[in-house]
Amino acid sequence: MTMNELADNEVARPRFQAELVMLFAVFTMALAALGSYGVISQNVRARIPELGLRRALGAGSADLLGLVLRQGMIAPLVGLVLGLGVGALLMGRVLSTVLYGVSPREPVVFIVVGVTLAFTSLCACLLPARDAMRIEPLTALRLD
Repeated sequence: MTMNELADNEVARPRFQAELVMLFAVFTMALAALGSYGVISQNVRARIPELGLRRALGAGSADLLGLVLRQGMIAPLVGLVLGLGVGALLMGRVLSTVLYGVSPREPVVFIVVGVTLAFTSLCACLLPARDAMRIEPLTALRLD
């Protein structure tokens, strides 16, 4: 066997484990986004009369968009701060055994993970926020 083949055989298992973890992370992110979307969408549907009343009293589309985005992003941001601030720092020692070439306290990784999670949560909030912007006051008030 050549040295390249020996090297490939030596790193095959860790590479497979890393790819498997990455696949699970992608599925987890998709499930979290889908769950966030479902909860926020249900919240918007339950609040149609209130949002219609706000619209009738003069709230613009941007106001409703901001309201839904603010309320939808509170829980993900709190979870992000606690997860990155407390969870990641505590789990760093445990994860250091499976990390190759990355420190458990790598700031670039924290930044990328934080931005990715915040972006995913924002995307999950946008569709229900768009639905809230399209609420007609008269139709919403008739539902009540």
